[in-house]
Amino acid sequence: GKVSTHRDRADVDVALLQRVLRHQQGHTHLQQQQRRQVAAPMAIALDVRSAAPHQLRLSKVPADVLALLALRSLVLHGHNIATLPSALGALAAVVTLRVTACGVRTIQSNALSMPALTSLVLTNNSIGALPSLSACSSLEQLNVSQNALSALPSSLVKCTRLRTLLAATNRLASLPRGMGAALTQLELVDVTSNALADVSALAPPVGTTAARPTALHTLRVSRNGRLRALPAALSGHAHLRCVEATHCA
Repeated sequence: GKVSTHRDRADVDVALLQRVLRHQQGHTHLQQQQRRQVAAPMAIALDVRSAAPHQLRLSKVPADVLALLALRSLVLHGHNIATLPSALGALAAVVTLRVTACGVRTIQSNALSMPALTSLVLTNNSIGALPSLSACSSLEQLNVSQNALSALPSSLVKCTRLRTLLAATNRLASLPRGMGAALTQLELVDVTSNALADVSALAPPVGTTAARPTALHTLRVSRNGRLRALPAALSGHAHLRCVEATHCA
């Protein structure tokens, strides 16, 4: 169910919170008039969006959100959160994290230290750098499109379960060395509209065979003005069927 409340605590500066709360024992729907507080350990999904112009917006991730240690899904959209704090990484049960159109510029070092995280979406912010993703051993989807990233962290190669990488419309000048060899389950890569001159980092492992192929089937590298050619080594991806490379050098 959903609950809409007004200022449950002093450290929440949003006028309207839309909370999706599912409990381990059944489902609960809370009306706004009830204004009932739900025990933090029980909440496993929280959706806080600010869409209407009259709504106030969060300026930080609220302390009451950071206290939801059993949280499995967190969605923040349309706020003014400049920094994702290291304390966010304490939410070790989070599987899905979406922080979109929130004006995020900085992500502190341990903010993404979430071993259960499978889907990370940080689109339409102003993020200049990502912290280490070494702890994200379960990560399958990473979407950091529409930011200000000049590079992806080298630790990305440790996310060996990654299937989808979306990093379009950034300032990427390079890709993590050896990512194609390390991320053999990667199916889709979209780095459209960046500043890449070379994508050889996406080459498959040496010795890749038809019997043990990589998973990559779609590669999008259009609108990289410095990219003159695709490396021949990409042909080693046996399942690669779709390559989009228009408006390149």
